[in-house]
This record gives sequence, structure tokens and C-alpha cells, in this order.
Amino acid sequence: MKTVLYSICLDKLSAFLGVNLNNPSEVRMIGMQALKDALGPVGMVRFMQQYDLGYGDYTREKKSEPDIDIDEIDVLLKQKRV
Repeated sequence: MKTVLYSICLDKLSAFLGVNLNNPSEVRMIGMQALKDALGPVGMVRFMQQYDLGYGDYTREKKSEPDIDIDEIDVLLKQKRV
């Protein structure tokens, strides 16, 4: 029942907006245009930069790197200053 209701609502919203919400490419294009209209080109880019997924595997890298204590950090910082 929920799936049918969701599908009906999605179809009505798609018709109202004039956008095929089942087409990710079309949604992305309309969304980018809405951001550009609302924020301007520079604001749009700044907004998009906040959602950069990054790279690497933090969990794996965290486990592979040994923890260092505050004294070791202090030594490293002093070496950088010299």
C-alpha cells in the first residue's frame, strides 16, 4: 500500500514540477539550475564543494597508522619550525 501511494505521489509531483523524478540525470540537471538561480554561479560551486565525498578509507588508514602522544606531536611541530 505504501509503495503504491509513494508511486502516485511521485507521479503527481513529477507532473506538477514538470520533471521526471525517476530520471537521476534530469533531477541533477534541474537541481543544478535551481542552485545556480538561487545562489549564483559562485555560490553554487561553493555549495557543491561542501559535499565532496573525499577519497581513501579513513577506517583502514586510522587502524594502519599508530597513535602518537602529545610529546611526539610537540617534537614534530618543533622540527617544522626550525
